[in-house]
Amino acid sequence: MEGVEGSDYINANFVVGYKERKRWICAQGPLVATLEDFWRMIHEQGVELIIMLTNLEEYNRIKCAQYWPGAGTSTFGQLRVGFVQEHRYS
Repeated sequence: MEGVEGSDYINANFVVGYKERKRWICAQGPLVATLEDFWRMIHEQGVELIIMLTNLEEYNRIKCAQYWPGAGTSTFGQLRVGFVQEHRYS
């Protein structure tokens, strides 16, 4: 973001996909302080699907913030995010 120091960095990397470079992005789950940065990355990179491979909490320790709205919409910075679908697997 223009004029905001450090806003051009998020702990994420592109991963080579089958027949395509930069097909996947791997990132740590965002914390409350980085939710806006996370959603800005999703928007800027045109991400269509997010797959989460961890629980929000493990052994009574918070692993990441719930970055999606439970229902309806939520606003993160200048981005409005709407709930579409969620599948949970054990």
